[in-house]
Amino acid sequence: ESDGSDRDGRKSRDARTHVRVDLTSSLDAADLQRSSLGGAIQVDAPDLAAAARVLRHAGLTDAPALSAGMARAKFALGGTFADPRLDGNLEAHDVRYAGLNPATLRTRVSATRTEIRLDDIRGNLGESSAHGALRLNVASGRIGGQIDAALNDFTGLTTAAGLPVRVDGALDGTVIISG
Repeated sequence: ESDGSDRDGRKSRDARTHVRVDLTSSLDAADLQRSSLGGAIQVDAPDLAAAARVLRHAGLTDAPALSAGMARAKFALGGTFADPRLDGNLEAHDVRYAGLNPATLRTRVSATRTEIRLDDIRGNLGESSAHGALRLNVASGRIGGQIDAALNDFTGLTTAAGLPVRVDGALDGTVIISG
């Protein structure tokens, strides 16, 4: 029986993404759609690079894989089968992509059948930071929101984007998203 140690006695890290769903409901025999929905969803992705490879292999994304990072999310379920609700928090740490400095992200997520909202988005990428809120109308595909950003490391961003010029400086700004 293994205790999870490798040949040198070091504990091995489980890089698999774990999703736990606890679902409760009071079924309405007359109308299943009116049945209550409750419970929780918890996601623990200790290796975003491994998760991205699996998603790419499954054909769910064609984006280049992340090189590092971890993410966690905890959501509460509510509403009914006809009108479900999900509310919770998502956070990611030490996310590395395309040679950029490690990034962090935290946001509050709420979702219904008609709308997905990311409120209190807070992100850091090296010396740069952003905060704001976004919403997506599921039926129409329309997105809206505002992001306030302080970009303090143009050199790292232009290098990661593959731009043939070196740009130094900083930029503070607001992006209004609508469409």
